[in-house]
Amino acid sequence: MVATTTSVTATWTFAVANLFSPTAVGFPIVPYPEPIGVELIRYKIPGANKRQFLQISNSTTKKRVTTAIVASENQSMEVLLPKAVTTARTEPDIKLQNAQANYLLASIRKGALRQADLASKSDVLSAERLLQQKVGDPFAACVGAYAILIMGELERLHDWTKNLQNWFPWLPDGLVIRGEHLARLGQHDEALESFAGIPGRGVPAFSMGIVFAVNRLRQYQAMFAKDAEILEEIKSVEEFLQPAAQRINPSQPVTTSVEQEFTELQPSKETKIISQLPRLRRSGVWQGGLPARSPRERVHRKHRQERPFAHGKNSLHRARRRPHLRESAMGARYAREGPRRSTGTRLTRQ
Repeated sequence: MVATTTSVTATWTFAVANLFSPTAVGFPIVPYPEPIGVELIRYKIPGANKRQFLQISNSTTKKRVTTAIVASENQSMEVLLPKAVTTARTEPDIKLQNAQANYLLASIRKGALRQADLASKSDVLSAERLLQQKVGDPFAACVGAYAILIMGELERLHDWTKNLQNWFPWLPDGLVIRGEHLARLGQHDEALESFAGIPGRGVPAFSMGIVFAVNRLRQYQAMFAKDAEILEEIKSVEEFLQPAAQRINPSQPVTTSVEQEFTELQPSKETKIISQLPRLRRSGVWQGGLPARSPRERVHRKHRQERPFAHGKNSLHRARRRPHLRESAMGARYAREGPRRSTGTRLTRQ
């Protein structure tokens, strides 16, 4: 079953994957479209208490957008997509269920956190309050914590970052926030323990988390350069995050990447020839090689069926100049050894 939703000029395909990878295969879903005006369509994606990524494919641009699902269980996030799809606009607008978190994310994206800080002193836009209410919405709590870290007001974090790390073992951003908090307090050993747990939880849901972690780990490489064991652990975490750091769009607060639609590798010419051999043999067309066109070529064909590719460089040179000899040798090898399995463009025996 193919899950597609058709708009005016495009067909959207949605799937949910557990990995942030261009080759990850997702489970198809069909969210209900809600038109907003004449330009946008809104889709509500249900959340879960685990790391998940939404794959959005488009039939017009042939590109796939992978974005983190920033909604916990019994919540949903909004995805706004254009009806008229162009190559200039391929990334969706992501909205959390919490309005305060959306406001802070917009401020982070615009680089206007100081203005957001002035507004957050009210009960409605307080990043500190979002972090305090982490049980109800852990993703909104992460947004509040990231905002406080960017503003540098560490006293507003209290010890809630520890609870954010321990109470939600499926949330990698909790490790990043706790590790960055401890690092700024000068507790680098404890911070490193938090960062070391990132590969076990996965790629952070917010691009800020990836940036914080990669920058801090690079600093720790210089700090612990003389400790081989710790240095190896730091490099393993950085190697885990580096592919995601290279793929994400830093201007998007939510972890998002846009890539060409992934397709399986096309079989090579040799693979196609061998895959047709059983059908040709059954039809009587293929009898171990193409018909020889002269007595000399007939001798070449017979000798190659007995010892295919046995004459090294000169033999390969003749095979390149005379394609029918190469195909004859392939036919003889098929008759003697049977079909081979194709993995990409390389042939291996079954």
